[in-house]
Amino acid sequence: MRSYAQRIQAYRLYTLALAGSPELGAMNLLKGQENLDLSSTWILALAYTEAGQVEVAKKLIENVDDRIPQYVELSYSYGSNLRDEAFILKTLLAIGKDTDAARLAISMAEALGNKKYMSTQTTAFCLMGVAEYSGNQMKGNGI
Repeated sequence: MRSYAQRIQAYRLYTLALAGSPELGAMNLLKGQENLDLSSTWILALAYTEAGQVEVAKKLIENVDDRIPQYVELSYSYGSNLRDEAFILKTLLAIGKDTDAARLAISMAEALGNKKYMSTQTTAFCLMGVAEYSGNQMKGNGI
């Protein structure tokens, strides 16, 4: 399966888990594929966290790089490395790795603040990731 197809499937599974209808069989099938794309691995890990399977997510991303090689996809999922790093940020927050999440949140905030083009897909996910990180850091402060 090509990497973009894996990313699309991982995103579908994340969406289902987010909606409260995780497809654990399909998630396990994707997890078992050889040469699972890096972005797909992180998106799938986020799907597992949404499905309440935090330990499975932790095991899936154990020793996996959290820096996505640069890419921009202008069809299929309209993804980018920065959009996928927003999934990583959300995953790190979900499993309690706040220190690693902070590094990504700062990088994402800097990217949002520069004048380089970002697709709506990338912008939206980066904003959601930074907002979630900020909200987690400000708990109890009335935000």
